[in-house]
Amino acid sequence: MRLMTTVLVGASALYGGYWFIGQAGVEKASLAAIETYRDQGWNITFDSLDTVGFPSRFDTTIENISVQSPDSRFGWNAPFFQVFALSYSPHKVIAAWPETQTLTLAGEPVEVTSTGMRASANFGLSTSLPLETATMESGAIMFTGAFGTIGADHLIAAIRPAGGVASYDVWLDANQVTLPTIAGTEVLTLGKLDATIELSEEIRLRDERVPVLQGASIRDLRLDWEDMGFSINGEFVVDSSGYPEGRITISARNMPVVIDRLEAAGVIERDVAITYRNVARSLQAREGSVEVPLSMRGGMLAFGPFPLASLPKLR
Repeated sequence: MRLMTTVLVGASALYGGYWFIGQAGVEKASLAAIETYRDQGWNITFDSLDTVGFPSRFDTTIENISVQSPDSRFGWNAPFFQVFALSYSPHKVIAAWPETQTLTLAGEPVEVTSTGMRASANFGLSTSLPLETATMESGAIMFTGAFGTIGADHLIAAIRPAGGVASYDVWLDANQVTLPTIAGTEVLTLGKLDATIELSEEIRLRDERVPVLQGASIRDLRLDWEDMGFSINGEFVVDSSGYPEGRITISARNMPVVIDRLEAAGVIERDVAITYRNVARSLQAREGSVEVPLSMRGGMLAFGPFPLASLPKLR
């Protein structure tokens, strides 16, 4: 009995020592990563960074964090951010976001409100900790900016390596999607994305560089509401100026009704709507469906030789 007690006390002491060493390692690695990005011109500030959870967890909380890219075009501000991991499996993590946070996208602020936003990720057991899989899920979520409000009642997204050096399959599913229109908001029953993206390098937890988008192959980007809907597929690369370049095909279901809704919302004028309906009927491939091939080049989206809209910069 005395021997068993001694063994148990010794084992407990060793495990406790491991946790404190691990806790110090987590905080040291986090602070080192922040300093690395600061050296590259990123502006990162926070009030505190602490790891608790003895004896079986590493629960890290960073409070009042602010992150701004070197050119101030992209950023993130939040009252806190949390990462949880089991001490015996630290390469598998869970992240938690607050109900309110602020993004900066292309220099414009976007307010984010969400319910229960969480993510889980598994990283490979190597020194660079490459991403193996990640899933993010949220209840009601809203993005509000100069564009209006975009939201969903429920959102789930996932990413995993696709086989190439820096290729990843991405998937997103959103229910009851809210989109802004001139007349107010439009509620869609479903939003879905199934694609493969190409990055400049693989996603690694320990890396001094931020991967940037190089291109994408869209298998299905879908928006459905009532008896109407859009589906987009195609491929593009990001050119040297940061704009997408390639071809996509838009398939629209029940296009005349779609045009009616756009006209009613004030998105298109009545005279233009009449022209669009005539074009839709001439392009109709099958009952209720129209397929339109579009090109992306020089920062413009075009139908044949006719420019339709400006494209956003992707990097």
